[in-house]
Amino acid sequence: MALETELKLLLPPDQCELVRTHTLFSGDAACYQGRQRLLNCYYDTPQFDLRANRVALRVRHHESGYIQTLKTSGERSAGLSRRQEWEWPLESEQLDLELLDEQHWPLDERIKANLLPCFNTDFERECWLLEWTGDVHGTIEVALDQGQVMAAGQQLPICELELELKGGKEEALQEVADLLVQTISLTPSDISKAQRGYRLMGLSV
Repeated sequence: MALETELKLLLPPDQCELVRTHTLFSGDAACYQGRQRLLNCYYDTPQFDLRANRVALRVRHHESGYIQTLKTSGERSAGLSRRQEWEWPLESEQLDLELLDEQHWPLDERIKANLLPCFNTDFERECWLLEWTGDVHGTIEVALDQGQVMAAGQQLPICELELELKGGKEEALQEVADLLVQTISLTPSDISKAQRGYRLMGLSV
């Protein structure tokens, strides 16, 4: 289990090239991590017990295989979120219920027995690892995501920048965002990809 701390920023598609060419990512402080397609299937019960408890459970297919992830709701404000996260590598796309035990509340046996695929996301992620040395130090993964959320025969676009703290001070996330927003149209967002999936299904978040 880890504590995930990240800042989510929405941007128009025509601003993506401004991210890729920003001087912040062309110097020695940034290391380009490449791009990959990420396919995600989110699970819930027919009664949406996970949504009710603000928990997200997904299986992700990426270039190296599969990974199962569970995230709690945590705290969210002005795009900044802090939440617990568990990740497990998988051999296939099948959800592994044996990995989910009593510490992963509210996933009791009733809920586990009724989990079903709920909605999907399909997006391309482009990443940089940034060593920020402003007023505070922070190691930050910068991820540019473009794609869509798909549910109930409908879809919503994904176009967002995620700044995830890998080490150092949390304040570094805001310092980097403050620099980027000087030349890029960025809007903080507290709505996760999972929450957008539920919205497509006609459910409030």
